[in-house]
Amino acid sequence: MALLFIFGLNAVVGAALAGSHLVPETCLQGPEFWCKDVTTAVECRREQYCWDLQSSALLWETLSAPVPGKKCSVCIKIMQKLQDLAGEDPDEEAINNAIQKTCQALGKPLSWVCKTMLKKFKNKIIQAMENNEDPKEICVDLKMCRSDSRVLSGSTSYNAA
Repeated sequence: MALLFIFGLNAVVGAALAGSHLVPETCLQGPEFWCKDVTTAVECRREQYCWDLQSSALLWETLSAPVPGKKCSVCIKIMQKLQDLAGEDPDEEAINNAIQKTCQALGKPLSWVCKTMLKKFKNKIIQAMENNEDPKEICVDLKMCRSDSRVLSGSTSYNAA
């Protein structure tokens, strides 16, 4: 019986010690610490996490930068893909199904921005699509594009927000 107890205790202590050597204790500080430089990311075994975080931050920064039309054009591209997948005259279920597929269909460079945008504005997007608004109108409603109405000509043009 004592031998069984000692063997069990040895297994528990051994597992605990083995687990403590997986990553240095300093790595328990979290993402801000892991991603401060490449060496730390490798040491903490968080290279992919830090790479994804940096890539999405750069992309979001690019979209937030005052580049004329960038936010607007990305929004319109996302809304066009969403409408293509939802089909003509979609109901809420069709739109929700399309939302699930849209970001993946756009590919990795836009995936994070797409997911963020669709999550943030989901209810507004569903309502606009049920009202058969076109992608440009939806993006104006979401304040991703500006609408410049020309009263005399009756036409509307869309510019970056």
